[in-house]
This record gives sequence, structure tokens and C-alpha cells, in this order.
Amino acid sequence: MKKFVFVLSAFLLASCAGMQEQRIITVPSDGGAAQCRLGDALKISLESNPTTGYCWSAKSDDCDKVVQEENRYDADPTGAGMCGRGGTQTFVFRCVNRGVARITLEYARSWEKTPIKSVEITADIK
Repeated sequence: MKKFVFVLSAFLLASCAGMQEQRIITVPSDGGAAQCRLGDALKISLESNPTTGYCWSAKSDDCDKVVQEENRYDADPTGAGMCGRGGTQTFVFRCVNRGVARITLEYARSWEKTPIKSVEITADIK
């Protein structure tokens, strides 16, 4: 029995040795560069007001390196019940492969071709 417990303990310790703590890296709302590890999450929160027809959308040509996990809108709690109040749109991207990933976030109306704002994020994933 002691040998079984020892072997089980050694197995569990060995399986945990390769695991790294997953971090959440908050990117400033004006974008920029981030140093990341595999498994890290990149989080960016941007002011938004969908009642105007505008919303943020994300695009990346590096979908093999980062995967969008979340796109959430939270209305501003002040002025509850007021029509037309703004809020925050939050994106979370998971780093899934090593390399450099570029993410572009654009604030636009779906029927217009040109965004009024854009934010660039560059993730260097080690």
C-alpha cells in the first residue's frame, strides 16, 4: 500500500511539474505590445455604446496563435434605466501557439466600411 501511495504521489508531482500558471494580461485600451506565454489570456476593455450603432469587432490573421474566447458588453452601471448610455466591451484572447500574433479591433457600424477607431495589439508568445 505504501508503495502504491508513493508511486501515485510521484506520478501526480511529475504531471504537475510541466504546468505553468495561466495569467491574464490586461492590455491598455490604446493597444500595444504584450509579452505572453502559452496559455496566457490577453484581455482588453474598450468604451462602447451600441445604441449608436457602433460596436467593436476583432480580426486577426494569426488565428493559429490566438483564439478569441470572449466578447462581452457591460452597460455602465451609473444611469441605470437611461436610454442610450454607454458601457464597456471586453475581449479575451487565449495564446495557443508560439510566435507573434497581431490583433486589430475596430469600432464601426456594420453598414459602414470605415471604422472611426481602431486598436492594434501585438502579442509575442513564448
